[in-house]
Formats: sequence, structure tokens, C-alpha cells
Amino acid sequence: MKQKFFRLALSLLGVLISTSHAANSARCERLETGDNFDDLNKILDCIEAKTGAGGGPLVTSTQVAVYGEESEPNNRIGEANRITLGTTVTGRLKDGSDIDMFTFVAPESAANVRIILRQTDTTGFYPRVKVYDDTETIVLKPGATINTTLSVPLEVSPAAQYFITINCWQLCGKNMPYELLVRAQ
Repeated sequence: MKQKFFRLALSLLGVLISTSHAANSARCERLETGDNFDDLNKILDCIEAKTGAGGGPLVTSTQVAVYGEESEPNNRIGEANRITLGTTVTGRLKDGSDIDMFTFVAPESAANVRIILRQTDTTGFYPRVKVYDDTETIVLKPGATINTTLSVPLEVSPAAQYFITINCWQLCGKNMPYELLVRAQ
């Protein structure tokens, strides 16, 4: 009987701890004894989301914030360069196999953002842009064009994180420059 009571008490204690821990991770509170690195990230993400100061819930410590020029490596989601809305970033595809990946968090108040890609190579190449949501589902894949500016609207969910990939589709050369701007509409 004592053993059953002890097991039941431990089970209830476990439920209480996990429930209170889950509630705390959804709020912007202080770290508690026993919290780990993931708990710290959740608290920081909560603070950033409330203040509009940064990355959203999926931004990882390996993602580099860029303010003007892309930073390699940025070929995978975990390496995506964080960009600030309204800031133009210059990039360069080293060859036809290179992929540049960026991430941004949609504003809490905007229904749309505009993605503008300027292909700045005088010899011309066909850049391709794809936008993924936080589940890695393609939400935008406009056609590629040469020697033009691609400007497309994207309907976003408030405070959601998105990923943009840029690569060369055709007429790929070496060191193909471009400019990327994502701005609220």
C-alpha cells in the first residue's frame, strides 16, 4: 500500500512540475533552478517577441544577424542569415550550386510583406527565390526572370518566422551578385 501511494505521489508531483514548467516557458519570467539552455532560449524569444527586438521562436544561436552583406555559411535553415525588415542585404552566389538562405520574423501588425530581389550582375543570370514558413513548407515560389527586379507580396502571419532561399536557376556563372530587401507593406 505504501509503495502504491508513493508511486501515485511521485506521478502527481511530476505532473505538477511539468505543468508549471510549461506555463513558465510560455511567459517572460526568470530562470529557475533546473532550467536548461532551451528554457533560456524560450524566455529570450518571449521577450524579443514582446519587444519586437529580434528573431522569433525559431531563430537559433547558429543563425547570424546580417546588416548589409550576407554571411557564409548560410546554405541551410540552421545557418540562415537573420535579416531585419526594411534593410537591404547584398549577397553573392559563388556558382550554380550555391544557395543563400535568409530568415525574418513578420511584424505583429502587418498582413503582408514585400520581397524584392534585384539581380545586379551585368552579364545576367536567372535568380530563383523560394519562401518557406516555419514548417518548411513552400509558401511562395515566383518565376525566375533575367536582368530585372523581382518584387512580390507575401501574406504573412503576425510574428511568424519565414525563410528565403536564393539560388541560380539558369545562366549561372561565378560570383553572381544580388540585393535582397524584405519590407512591411
